[in-house]
Amino acid sequence: MLEWPLPISQLFLGSYQDSIETIVFKYSVIPQIVMAFFAGAGVSIATVLLQQLTANPLASDNTLAVSSGAQFALLIYMLVLSDILIISPSIVAFLGSMISLIFLLFLMKNQSFSSIYLILAGLILSLFLGALSSVLILFYPEKLLSISIWQAGSLVQDGWNSVITVASIVVLGTIICFIFIKPLNILTLGSEYAKSLGVPVPFIRILVLVLVAVIIGVITSAVGMLGFMALITASIIYQLRLPSLKQKILIALFLGGLLLLVTQNVLTLIFWHDEMVLPIGAITTALGVPVLIWMIHHIKLSPRQEKGYHLPRYYVSKYLKYLLIIFLVIGCILSLSVNKNLSGWSIDFSAAALNYPRVLLAFSVGILLAISGTLLQRITNNPIASPESLGISSACVVGVIVSILFFNGLSYYYVILFGLLFSFLAIAMILILNRKNGFMGDKIVLSGIAITALSDVVIKVWFVSMDRKIMSVLSWFNGSTYNATELQSIIAFLLAFLCLGILYYFNKPISLVQLGRPVASSLGLNNSMALFLIISVVVFMIMVSTLPLGPTIFIGLFAPHLALMSGARLIKQQLIYSSLIGGGILVFADWIGRQIIMPYEVPAGSIAIIMGGCYFLYLLRKI
Repeated sequence: MLEWPLPISQLFLGSYQDSIETIVFKYSVIPQIVMAFFAGAGVSIATVLLQQLTANPLASDNTLAVSSGAQFALLIYMLVLSDILIISPSIVAFLGSMISLIFLLFLMKNQSFSSIYLILAGLILSLFLGALSSVLILFYPEKLLSISIWQAGSLVQDGWNSVITVASIVVLGTIICFIFIKPLNILTLGSEYAKSLGVPVPFIRILVLVLVAVIIGVITSAVGMLGFMALITASIIYQLRLPSLKQKILIALFLGGLLLLVTQNVLTLIFWHDEMVLPIGAITTALGVPVLIWMIHHIKLSPRQEKGYHLPRYYVSKYLKYLLIIFLVIGCILSLSVNKNLSGWSIDFSAAALNYPRVLLAFSVGILLAISGTLLQRITNNPIASPESLGISSACVVGVIVSILFFNGLSYYYVILFGLLFSFLAIAMILILNRKNGFMGDKIVLSGIAITALSDVVIKVWFVSMDRKIMSVLSWFNGSTYNATELQSIIAFLLAFLCLGILYYFNKPISLVQLGRPVASSLGLNNSMALFLIISVVVFMIMVSTLPLGPTIFIGLFAPHLALMSGARLIKQQLIYSSLIGGGILVFADWIGRQIIMPYEVPAGSIAIIMGGCYFLYLLRKI
């Protein structure tokens, strides 16, 4: 343990006679302490400003995708643009934060900023940006450790430059807040009332957005993601019911700084005692998830929100279903026989024997995910419910990690057992958390995303540990069919059609569950038992799809929507249509991934993320 034996004044005086311990104390330990305080204070102040702007107690840098935008922009710069473009990382992070926040608010301009739906959209946008980040990292495995540590949050410093920058921005931002404290207070009374009092509402909103983006951008570029640290501080302030924004900012300044400083000191003690490196961002996320869940279930929704949200009215074409079948057939033919090599494109039907396990596995997983998404959207009455938004896929991944760590991943039975166990734990947590609110769709999805964040903590800690098994499963994390075997593909195909057949046969009970408990019970259905059985089948399908191909996201989100666009209004129609669409999309994504940058390969799950993410953004704008 390092100790400072000299007078305090010597801390700030340089000397060529300083020992190694003294240098470490001056230029690493003390800067780390100061950085912890100002970083915690900065993100907390930014969160208070966001909550003031949106009148939403769940708004924060993490729940509105501000930090995720900064992180994604920095990742693109570090991996792709740093050799050809010289620019300050703080500026890059600021631009990423600003674009992400403005884009989210633009998508949600038809909704109330105070609604829970804004938070839902922000969290899923963060999920999308995080998935894209994973795709980028896949092509730079040599930088995996440094990127993983930075993404998980690290306050380690090697000098005072970053500390001075962060401290200056936080202090300057606080001063600006105090200068405009009066119009900021009035803004909470409503835009029209504020305008009638002479407040320049557009200017104040732009000022808040820029200020938040600058603070978050600079802090993210210096220390990475800090999880739900700011949300914890803002939640404490929210419970104090303070009347003045000035009081909130002052408490955020000191409380946020102290909370992060105490957390970092505890992690430092753990490191000195056990030599265990725990990333600060991952730990604050783990601490903040219970706070997020508590806040979710203590928010009173407006009447409009309690009615739920429905899909936009689509133009239904009677020819679309035939086009989808043609699309599926073409996708299978391309995947089996059309390939790109060093001499150009070629059609080789003999290659079908090599490619068909990959095609069959992609098709089967697409079916399972599409059916799972269809059922989840039906029983929750939420158009953006999907396997990844309910945390089931992430929980299954955690189960796989546990089996690898404790049982060396030697037995596939352990992988299946722990994947199934953790999937059921995730859905059980969601049911327990939402039993009192009548399983309200939005809150179910928010609870699932909170569980996804908690699962992400385990994944980040494992990546930072640089276990030698990480590289072997990196492509699996992104949905690669490279290791598909004939037996594995056939089993997945048989299970997919077995589940589809069972659900098609029992489509009437599923339709009754969707109508709600009173109606279902009056028609003689044991609603609780039916709901339990449906959820059990969903969990099983998600586990079967995740184990061979990793956590492939967004297929279960937009395949059911495309089925509705094809005219599938009844549940049995939607099951068939969505399964064909989901399977076809993943088969096509697998083929594109194999050809796009040949001889290298982009995992099918990564292509599906891009395709599904674009549709998701369109959906947010339309709902």
